[in-house]
Amino acid sequence: MKNILVFLLCSILLALASCSTADLLWKYRTDGAVMSGPATGAGAVYFGSYDKYIYAVNIHDGSLKWKYKTERLIDSSPAFSKGILYIGSWDGHLYAIDAESGTLKWKFKTG
Repeated sequence: MKNILVFLLCSILLALASCSTADLLWKYRTDGAVMSGPATGAGAVYFGSYDKYIYAVNIHDGSLKWKYKTERLIDSSPAFSKGILYIGSWDGHLYAIDAESGTLKWKFKTG
């Protein structure tokens, strides 16, 4: 049992040692904390921020594709389906946003 644990520990350390900042392709800075998980689709990564914005960042170079402002912070993870991004905000709305243009399709007031 001890040998298996040592092997697993060594494997984990080796995997961590092989990662470096050279593997980082790009990063994007917002004006608030990012606590939501990302969604991907249509060549972008989508996420919400505590600065009240929903972001779409180009997956290839990290440039801003668009951003959409809500009334309160966002810590929920978005969902992507058929070209539409769905995400909730602390303003009590669920947003449906066109993933390509960043225009609002609709929003729904939740309870």
